Amino acid sequence: MKIIIIGLGLIGGSIAKQLISKHQMTILAYDSNKNSIQSAMNNSNIHGIITDLNDLQLPEYENSLIVIATPPKASLEILRSLEPLFNSSITITDTASIKMPIESLLKNFNTPDNIVFSHPIAGSHNSGQQYSQNDLFSGKNVIVSTPPTANKKHIQKVKFLWEALQSKVINLDSKTHDHIFAYSSHLPHFASYALLMTVLDL
Repeated sequence: MKIIIIGLGLIGGSIAKQLISKHQMTILAYDSNKNSIQSAMNNSNIHGIITDLNDLQLPEYENSLIVIATPPKASLEILRSLEPLFNSSITITDTASIKMPIESLLKNFNTPDNIVFSHPIAGSHNSGQQYSQNDLFSGKNVIVSTPPTANKKHIQKVKFLWEALQSKVINLDSKTHDHIFAYSSHLPHFASYALLMTVLDL
């Protein structure tokens, strides 16, 4: 199976590093940063390069899995550019930490049946392909949000990807996902503020 990673930062680069040893997979990548692509090739972290996303419409990419590993705003733009692949044999997933904007965008396209959302709960304070790791997802939770229109074969393919990365898949709808992470993202700020107030009181 061909795995096409769009965005070779910490997340995308780590997916490539961890999957490259899986002999049944061909790991290809696209990134606007040519240095990241070249570094991944030089270090044998990917098998090949995608130079134009329009090429993914070619027959050789049928039944592939695309992983969009970019920040949320960029992910929206990339999804728009992949419209010719909607409702095809190609499975599309993402790694963004927010889902409702993506879900809203896809409603404009009648929510294609080949898109399944992912959010790996893994990362680092560092960013960039140079900080990618070959075990970033091992033992980590990955939230998979399945739109009601998603075809079962695409859901299974996305779950297979994360299980191949030795992650634990948790199913959660987009709305609940975003509510949970909206609240939890504020917890460190709340804890810091509470600590500061305590110190000031002392």
